[in-house]
Amino acid sequence: MLKKFLKVLLVLLIILSTAGVVMIAWHSGSIIAQMVEVRVEPTIAWPIGAAERVEAVDLGTPGGLPLHAWVLEAAEPHGIVVLLHGMHGMAASSMVHFALPLQDSGYTVFALDMRAHGRSGGDEIGLAYTEVADVSHFLDWLQTQSSYAGLPIKLIGHSMGGATAINTAAQRTDIHRVVSISGFASFEETFADVLRSESIPEPIVYLYRLGVRFHLWRRYDLNPMVKAPLQQITRLQQPILLIHGDADEQIHVRQAHMLKDAQPRAELWLVNNGRHDVIQQVFTQEESFQRLLSFLEI
Repeated sequence: MLKKFLKVLLVLLIILSTAGVVMIAWHSGSIIAQMVEVRVEPTIAWPIGAAERVEAVDLGTPGGLPLHAWVLEAAEPHGIVVLLHGMHGMAASSMVHFALPLQDSGYTVFALDMRAHGRSGGDEIGLAYTEVADVSHFLDWLQTQSSYAGLPIKLIGHSMGGATAINTAAQRTDIHRVVSISGFASFEETFADVLRSESIPEPIVYLYRLGVRFHLWRRYDLNPMVKAPLQQITRLQQPILLIHGDADEQIHVRQAHMLKDAQPRAELWLVNNGRHDVIQQVFTQEESFQRLLSFLEI
């Protein structure tokens, strides 16, 4: 009788475990879909004095996807800075505030609307995987513009834009400096950190990680581990600056250390009490901005 009871109990445990795994796999896919199947079109609110300094640039339709950027031209630029926004609440227009001091410092600055954001086309965010194609198309376009010939190119990205900057630089030889601000080591790790912040047990976190990995692979047709910034940063030959707030509430500072460990040549700048929007502090505090400029001018 006891043996029969134990067998029934074992079968029930197997059924419940299987159902749990299936539910986690479905739930992880549902969360990802809600995050990426959106368009972000924030209302443009230029900083004071910016409107007369900004021009629109249409970059064609690579793969049928219209791409757009804003440019702030310097009179005699000594370099080009490309600003890459984060996801959801951000777009290229939200980066113009940071473009202004860079233009004043002698850079021609482009703020690129990556797919599904701002004036660019698309209805699916690529979590720094597919956005690489957008940035690469922009850089190819830049190479055709004789007025920018010979100018060094620097990428500065925030959050998803920081991850995109790393992933893009790993595939290009025409990028001279990379700055990743509040960037993630991998989306999978970011997803797991959110679960941990809710005190989800680690075995459950592990199952969610597997579910996320599967859905990213299926959605974007790539290996999300190989294409994550954590792996791509090992390929970088350019100087790279990682800036992260040690109190980042969205992307744990541990991920900045992971990126640094993966690429020992990277410079890691931790901002005391800095949160996810630490980019505001970097660009508005004179000492911090001068440190950023010093890196760009190496």
